Amino acid sequence: MLSSQTITMRLEAYLIQLADVHKRWQAWLSNTQLAATRIDTNRLLALQAEADTLGQELASISDNRQRLLKEAEESGWQARTLRSLAERLPAWNRPKFRFAFSTARNQLDQLKRVHIATWVILNQAAQHYQEMTMLLTLGTTRQDVYGLDLSNSRDGGGQLLDTSV
Repeated sequence: MLSSQTITMRLEAYLIQLADVHKRWQAWLSNTQLAATRIDTNRLLALQAEADTLGQELASISDNRQRLLKEAEESGWQARTLRSLAERLPAWNRPKFRFAFSTARNQLDQLKRVHIATWVILNQAAQHYQEMTMLLTLGTTRQDVYGLDLSNSRDGGGQLLDTSV
């Protein structure tokens, strides 16, 4: 049976572990963005191994979260999320404990934004490389699906109703 003190200590350890992975994941995303914008393929390949390690750590953290929720439930502390579990603990009255949870939420939100930005940059770089490869091998790039004049609509594409959209 887990006591409230044991759960509190495990939650604090979980948040520390999460903050560490967050910091390293954000650094990895920044390095990936930098390598993609500088077209540094060697650095991108080197970052792949680090991504695998970080992915394994995130999986471990997720497993730890599930295990903590399950053990807490078995001890009579039913909760769907770690935050709802923490809110039921006496430690929730401590501002530092509550602040750690809000900080973790903010870090995860920030990480989502950086992750999306990195995905956009990498997607744009991949499209650029694809078009450059087509230009070098075929001597042309792909045709736009939508055009500004009616002649494009006969090619199987379409016409934009409003070019500002």
